Amino acid sequence: MFILNVILSVFLFVLTFAMIHKLYHLRQRENALSHVGGELDNRLTNLRQIAKERKTSKLANPNFLGDADILSSLITTIVTKYGTLQLELEDFANVDNGAYVSIYVNADEETLLLSTNHNLTETEDTPLGLFNLDPDDTIFH
Repeated sequence: MFILNVILSVFLFVLTFAMIHKLYHLRQRENALSHVGGELDNRLTNLRQIAKERKTSKLANPNFLGDADILSSLITTIVTKYGTLQLELEDFANVDNGAYVSIYVNADEETLLLSTNHNLTETEDTPLGLFNLDPDDTIFH
């Protein structure tokens, strides 16, 4: 009986040591993951700050849309890029009654994006610097 108690005590000691060893390694892993999580939070905060700073681009001026000179420049740029455009009465008739164009700014590249897709900034693959110039752009149709 004494030998059985000694064997079980040694077995219990070995299992206790193995458990303490495993807990030590799990604690080290938890600390490492916590550190990585903190670094990721810091980088995400920095990226958000950079995106916010880039929204202050020259193109992001709220008065941008109300200026006739800007509208004229926008149309001139489109015609220069794509060549002569001929719009007929039928072209205007083919536009739905509630259709309008949303204007997005890509602050990273300082470009404008004109689109009839009004949810571009809500997709997962949206570039970080892309934002809607005026979220309430339904007033421009």
